Amino acid sequence: MILPGAYSLTSGNVTFQLTVPDMTRTSLHSVTITVPDLFVYPAGSNSNILSQKSSLDIQRYHRYSQRWHMIALTSDTFMTITPEQYAGPDGRMLVQVRRNDLSQIYFGRPSLKLNDNSN
Repeated sequence: MILPGAYSLTSGNVTFQLTVPDMTRTSLHSVTITVPDLFVYPAGSNSNILSQKSSLDIQRYHRYSQRWHMIALTSDTFMTITPEQYAGPDGRMLVQVRRNDLSQIYFGRPSLKLNDNSN
């Protein structure tokens, strides 16, 4: 971590654990994963100021197949309508960040937004 909530990576990967509430007790229909790419959107993903192509590879862990699945971010976000396949019984969803080329990457801490049926 280079600043609170900001990370730098030159090799390897880092795995984050995101918490999803008990989906049987909510009207949750999807979740949105956000991983801020601080090189591509230096002013934030809502700024529309794009500096370069992303060097981030993002994966989430599929609890049934026990494999990592690549996800493609659009403006730093990815939405899934099947969060139950990725959250374990303890409510943890694993998201892994790694670089996809030889460049150093800078990114913000991944976050999770819950989308319920009332949206």
